[in-house]
Amino acid sequence: MGGSRGRGSAAVLVCLATAVLALSAVASPAAGAQESAADVTDAVWEAGAAEAPPAAVAGIPFRFAVYPFELRRLELPSRAFSNSRVVPRVDTGLHDAEGVRMRRVKGRLYEFPRGQASYGLENLNAYRITGDAFFLERALAQARRLVSYHTEAAGAWYYPNYPSRQRHGRPGEYVRAPYYSALPQGRILMFLSRLAEMTGSPRWREAADHTFLAFLRPGPCSGPYVVRVDARGYYWLEEWPWAGMKPDATLNGHNSSAFGLYEYHMVTGDERAAELFKGAATTIRHYLPRFRNPGWISCYCLAHLSLIHISEPTRLLRLSYAVFCLKKKQKQITYWNNAD
Repeated sequence: MGGSRGRGSAAVLVCLATAVLALSAVASPAAGAQESAADVTDAVWEAGAAEAPPAAVAGIPFRFAVYPFELRRLELPSRAFSNSRVVPRVDTGLHDAEGVRMRRVKGRLYEFPRGQASYGLENLNAYRITGDAFFLERALAQARRLVSYHTEAAGAWYYPNYPSRQRHGRPGEYVRAPYYSALPQGRILMFLSRLAEMTGSPRWREAADHTFLAFLRPGPCSGPYVVRVDARGYYWLEEWPWAGMKPDATLNGHNSSAFGLYEYHMVTGDERAAELFKGAATTIRHYLPRFRNPGWISCYCLAHLSLIHISEPTRLLRLSYAVFCLKKKQKQITYWNNAD
């Protein structure tokens, strides 16, 4: 999952909301919810009005802030992981005998939920371009493996990560496996939704539906969870959401996970997913200034302000985007455009 090894933007932190949404109205400030000293987002955000009041949304069993964005509908060729690249037929990445992507830690192979979903999406893209069933079968291998080891809670499917590790590699922040994260959860939702769209198979639509339910179970709660609503009413997709440890509001994990909500809405038309996506974008609209260090590298998360943030190059939906990279040695900013 995302770590401090990535490069940050010294000038601009690309925001998910501006890459995917067109504003339909200007939000009026409203009083924020009561602060909680245990909530890291409140601890680093000064007192004041929220950008949007927490609101009830039909079909969603909790309230959260939603700015009145207007979602743009984009067809498959214009969405994330759709580009002109065809993955090689010979997989040089780490995989097992069934061609499923794995993770190796200290010489041992583990299931790799995010890697399997990402590789599945790359193979679906290759199948879309070439029509070669070889790539579809390799994508299906990733999907079959993912659903084979899911964990269920209240009808929601979660995907365990192994082995145990230190959060961000920091001593004293030990995360015991199995652990769950919104980052792979969103990537898997995107993959299963797209697989259902491209194959028309009820099996993958059902898997996507169960995976989506995880985004309707805010924690802390009994069993796994990957989302929460902070004390001000903002909806977070948490990359590191574990009991006994303050949530750290990791930006790239939140943004990456939101892509899955958008994909699920595009495929199914489920308005709950659209509202949750808007809620995730509203959160970033409100908290984005806290991640920025004007003139220097932006923060990776709100709990560890010294960490470098991976600038999310929001390549969402094949829109042109700007990527800013800090070269460590020259300490200069290099800018380039990428249409893929």
